[in-house]
Amino acid sequence: MVLVGSALITRSGRLVPQADDSSIAPDNSPRPSPTWASLPLRASESERGGEVDYRPFYRALLRDQIEEADRLWTELCETVPEESGSLHIAGARLALAQDDLERAGDRAREAVSRTPDDALAWSLLGVILGRTGQPRQAEQALGKAQSLDPSLASEVLPSRWQAAVASRDAAVVVALAENFGERHPCNIFMPYYRAEALLMTGAPSDAITLLVGVLTEEPDAPALLWYTLGRAYLARGGYIEAATSLEAAAYRFARGDTSLELISPRPIDDLNAHLGQAYLQTARCAEAETIFHRLQADQPGFAGMVEAAVNCQTPTPTLTPWIPVQIGTVTPRP
Repeated sequence: MVLVGSALITRSGRLVPQADDSSIAPDNSPRPSPTWASLPLRASESERGGEVDYRPFYRALLRDQIEEADRLWTELCETVPEESGSLHIAGARLALAQDDLERAGDRAREAVSRTPDDALAWSLLGVILGRTGQPRQAEQALGKAQSLDPSLASEVLPSRWQAAVASRDAAVVVALAENFGERHPCNIFMPYYRAEALLMTGAPSDAITLLVGVLTEEPDAPALLWYTLGRAYLARGGYIEAATSLEAAAYRFARGDTSLELISPRPIDDLNAHLGQAYLQTARCAEAETIFHRLQADQPGFAGMVEAAVNCQTPTPTLTPWIPVQIGTVTPRP
C-alpha cells in the first residue's frame, strides 16, 4: 500500500493537501436509484385509455422547471380521478423536487394505498423513506417493489443495499451480496459486497484478507474497496493500516471517483469521519481535530470527537515527587 499523507476532503471534493500518487478508478459504480430512474414514465391502462398525458409534467421536472411542473400537476389533479396511483406518484416526485420530504412521503403512501400492487409506487416510497432516515422501512418497501416486479432487481439494488446497511440488517445484507455475486460474478464491485457482508456478520479479519488479495492484484480498484478495507482495519484495531487505506480512498475520491455514492448519501462526511478516527488512534491528533471541527459544523454530535482530539494534543502532567523535608527544631524568628 502507498501512504499518501493527510487526506482531509473539503465540501468541494478536493483533497487537502494534494496527494502525489495513484490513479482514478473507472466511474462505473452502481448508483442509488434517482427519483425517477427506476420508475419509468408509464400510466395505467385506464389512464392511457382516458388519454391522460403525464409527459409535459415530467419534462418540466427533468428540466428543473419546478413552478411549471407544479402548475401542470395542479391541472392533472383537476382531470385525473383521485384514486389514480400515478397521480400521487407524480405528486410525490414533485414534492421531492421541492425538497418537501414530508409531503413526498404522504403522497407516496397514498399511491401505495390506492394501487398496492404497483411496484413503481413501492419503489418510490422506499427511496423517500431512505432519504428521511428510515432505512429499515425503506428496505421493506424496496423489497416489496422487487417482489411485485422482479425486473426491478438490478435497479433497486443500490437503494435496498443502502437501506439494509444503514439499518444493520445482516440477513438482508448477506442475501443481497449473494444475489449480486450470482448475477455479476466478474464485476469489480463484487468483492465489496462480500466484504461488507463479512463486516456485518462480525468477521473483519476475513474482509481484510479478501480485500487485500483483490487490491494487491488491482491497486487501481475503485475508492469503495479501499474505503471498506480501511473500515475493516478500524474494526480490527489496525489503525495505521486503516489510515493508509482510507487515504488511498480519499485520494481517488478527490480525483473524481464516485463509487462511494453506492453506500452513502454523504460520502465526504463518512470518509472524513473514518479518517478522523484512524488519525486519532495513531496520535495524529492535530489532523483529527481539523477533520472533526469541519464535521461538527454540520453535525454537533462530533463535539465529543473534537474534544478527544484536543485532549490528545495536551501533554499528560508529570507528577513531581515531594521534596523531602528534614525534620528538626525550628527556631522562631525574632
